Amino acid sequence: MCVLPFKDLACRLKEKPDCKGNLVAIKCDVSQESQILCMFEAIKKTHGGVDVCINNAGLHMPQTQLMDGVTEQWKTVLDVSALQLLITKIFIHSL
Repeated sequence: MCVLPFKDLACRLKEKPDCKGNLVAIKCDVSQESQILCMFEAIKKTHGGVDVCINNAGLHMPQTQLMDGVTEQWKTVLDVSALQLLITKIFIHSL
């Protein structure tokens, strides 16, 4: 996952002469289990699997203040946090 837009990250990496390899972006809504599964399958099919998984999925919604936040937004934040466990589980099983 990356905070920068993919194009910005790719440009920054190209500016570094010592960076080697390829940067591959796969669009994935980490709040949707089916998309997480498809992402890992695409990586496995194209690259043979995942070697390193930095699982940092999460959301920040400014409107989700503890005392006056909207319940549906809190549910979304919590769902994404819970699905991080699925990402880790899939990665471990893919080793």
